[in-house]
Amino acid sequence: IQRKPQEFKIECLRALRSLFPDQAQPFYAGFGNRETDTISYQAISIPESRIFIINPEGAIHNALNKSMVSSYDGLRELCDLVFPPIDEDKEAADEQFNAYNFWKVDPFAPPRQDPASP
Repeated sequence: IQRKPQEFKIECLRALRSLFPDQAQPFYAGFGNRETDTISYQAISIPESRIFIINPEGAIHNALNKSMVSSYDGLRELCDLVFPPIDEDKEAADEQFNAYNFWKVDPFAPPRQDPASP
């Protein structure tokens, strides 16, 4: 018996995804308790920034930034920044402009140039 739980999970998630239209992405984030869950969620196109691993003590870390350790309370504080609001009267905003992504700074990115400056 091969110990590859991610293969089973990937197949299950793909089966669920097949219930939606081709262009739909029904999975927004992934939560798991093993690093193999990260592999599973990446296989169905969940960005690493929205994959969270919860250890046995209840500490939560992000798959992209393992040094970011939080708790359920800490995640609740970030909830409105990481997850889109559910409001049937409003259309969801483009994700690249949400507060979480807009204010996120990439330390390796070249500095932004003001288009008006020479």
